[in-house]
Amino acid sequence: MKPYFRILLIVWSWWLIAGAVFAQKPAESYPVFSYTPVLSSIQTPIYLGVKVIEDEINKRYPDLLYEMKDYDTKGSGVFSAKVWKLEKIVVSGAENTNRLLSQTTLKIWIKGDYQTEVLGLAVSYPIEQTIAMKIWVSSEISLTKDWQVQTKTKIESYEWLEKPTLDLGLVKIPLTSVADRMIKQQQADYTRQFDDVVKKYLQIRPQIEQAWRTFQTPTAVSEFRKDSTWLTLKPNELVISPLVFQANQVVTYLKVKTLAEAVVGDKPAAVKYQRLPAVKHESLNQNAFEFRILGKISRALAIQKAKEIFMPEVYEYKKYKAKITDLNIYGANDKMVIELAMEGSIDGKIYLTGKPVYDRKSQLMQIIDLSYKLEGTGAFSKFAEWLFRGRIKKQIEKAIEEPVNAQLQAIRQDLEKTLANYNLDKNTVLKGTLNDFYFDKISLTQENIFSEVYLKGNFTLTLLGFE
Repeated sequence: MKPYFRILLIVWSWWLIAGAVFAQKPAESYPVFSYTPVLSSIQTPIYLGVKVIEDEINKRYPDLLYEMKDYDTKGSGVFSAKVWKLEKIVVSGAENTNRLLSQTTLKIWIKGDYQTEVLGLAVSYPIEQTIAMKIWVSSEISLTKDWQVQTKTKIESYEWLEKPTLDLGLVKIPLTSVADRMIKQQQADYTRQFDDVVKKYLQIRPQIEQAWRTFQTPTAVSEFRKDSTWLTLKPNELVISPLVFQANQVVTYLKVKTLAEAVVGDKPAAVKYQRLPAVKHESLNQNAFEFRILGKISRALAIQKAKEIFMPEVYEYKKYKAKITDLNIYGANDKMVIELAMEGSIDGKIYLTGKPVYDRKSQLMQIIDLSYKLEGTGAFSKFAEWLFRGRIKKQIEKAIEEPVNAQLQAIRQDLEKTLANYNLDKNTVLKGTLNDFYFDKISLTQENIFSEVYLKGNFTLTLLGFE
């Protein structure tokens, strides 16, 4: 071979190598990130057992209900009376109505002078008796505009267990009409007392208000490798269905519409608190939630986490040895570039380019269409090719895909655990299930990595008490 042909061949060979090894670095660029917030919807039933109401009423109701002094019966004399609760108040609900039914037995002490006429002459007989009666009342239960439980109570009927009489030995004069007039005179006091007990002690506003405040506070829904995922909600609407009794429970449905955002890393600043709005009633009967959440992790945090996995590794191929000394993640249009700087017996850079997608069927995040470009010596190309064929691909899975998928799994498991049985406070229990959980539209910007998160499921709230 002539010398100049040999020289030409060498130059051409080096030109090919240079063209392969010193490929141009993928340009950093980011498409305009556009996201239109979509309101998430929550509809949940709230249950309050009638037994809880019954226990609270009996705990708060005084034994001595009321007393009456010098009651003028207008023709039958002047009497005094005291009324006690003899037995506990038994409460039930009229099915599919808002009527609270209650019954109890009352002890009534009567003292006075019974006046009548005998043969045209006015006669007075002193009496003092203790009698008993069973009473049935009903109360319409509802919510006021400011979330206060209120009742409107009326006496439905009563029955004398021991009829009042005037015992004159051979003759017993019934005093039922006198006692009836006294009961009718005082029934407003009895019903008002019942309504006052409900108004003062049977209130759900504190639980609703606390839940509303908690709702707007950034909440750590999951923690994975010391990194918390914070959920922030910005409520837009709150409505509630009228109270109704079903299966011996007070049932109402609450609906909330809200914007939602999830951030991985430090706790975000609290949103501006929206005060509990006035009660707005609407007919509701569904138990379901559907969240559309904008998920966000800072690019700096993603780089830091990738470095923790990549950089301790040392790679060896034949006589070559190198380790990753620096790492960067950036965008190239709609793709992600992972830039690896390597130093050792050979130096160079690898630019790995791929597109992050979430496979809903496998429920895994993947990097697809993975390719690479090199910057380094000729020997580095063989080293990099070896890495890319096997080791580096596995490392990509370990450094990018596995942590993300593990974190997604941890978030799902934490959500399922929370929904299984969660105490909002000592008197409010949340129970539910997570039916669907997936990601979509992973986008990279100069500052953050965004994704849209979808959650579907249902839960119920049960009130256990009022303190």
